[in-house]
Amino acid sequence: MAKKNFNELLQQKNKQTEQQQDVTELAKGMLSKKATGDLKETTIKLRITVKEKDLWQQKAKEQYNKSLSLFIRENVNYNIERGVTADDLLKK
Repeated sequence: MAKKNFNELLQQKNKQTEQQQDVTELAKGMLSKKATGDLKETTIKLRITVKEKDLWQQKAKEQYNKSLSLFIRENVNYNIERGVTADDLLKK
């Protein structure tokens, strides 16, 4: 009899553990990338002239219909992927 109670209690414990794991996984799936650490937000300050800012915003809206920060981020990533350095850009 004691063995039966022990087995039943063990099965209940296992079932609770499985349910808890399912709930945990579900909750993790609902978290944003920022919350899970997959995406870390960093602010970078960039000194540009008002004229440059206006030109960049205009290009971002006209050609890509994107925000200025997204436009800058994508252009920087594009150049990094291709191995373009600041010196290369200044030579042009």
